[in-house]
Amino acid sequence: MKPQNHALLPWLSLLLLAVGCGTSTNAAGASAADTSSDLGLAGTDATADVPADATTTVTPLVAQCQAAAQNFATKCAGEAVRVCLWGAYGQLCATGHTQLLIDAMKCLDATTCRTFSDANEGNACLDALHGADDTAVAKTFDQTQCTACGGGQCATHPGTAEIFPYLPDADLTSAGKCGGDACTPDATYKACLGAIATAAPFMACE
Repeated sequence: MKPQNHALLPWLSLLLLAVGCGTSTNAAGASAADTSSDLGLAGTDATADVPADATTTVTPLVAQCQAAAQNFATKCAGEAVRVCLWGAYGQLCATGHTQLLIDAMKCLDATTCRTFSDANEGNACLDALHGADDTAVAKTFDQTQCTACGGGQCATHPGTAEIFPYLPDADLTSAGKCGGDACTPDATYKACLGAIATAAPFMACE
């Protein structure tokens, strides 16, 4: 009988132990290699593991917009015209420039009754927002209104205009036509209200 090579036994034991660690299962039936994710340990790419069935709840823009408009309607309780105005804006959230409306409302003090034409401390914010984010059609419409009748109707804070900046471009184009000789946004509004579907909710606020 040949003598056994006892010098190999420690190495074989280590090898078997290493193989066993990679394939053994825990009490829940998961492999030991998977336990790092169970412990919340990040991988080598430092990216957190996300379950395959995980879902992220994101409030739709329209819902965000309508919630903000409703907040101002609530803050303006007792002021019928302003409550009506915010109710109409709530409907415009779904048909007009939704993101612009949301950003514009963020310029206002949400803790009190405010409208865009009565923004107070929000004037500078609205001016900057509309200067940067208004569409080319909206800017052309605003400039036309501003310079009509000798330019006397140019607003100190152009970003405080109501309704028109938030209408779809197609409706602003229509407003430019149906307004005729109107020199002010208010005159154009009155002349075109019936012709612009997205502005119709504001009719009740007269």
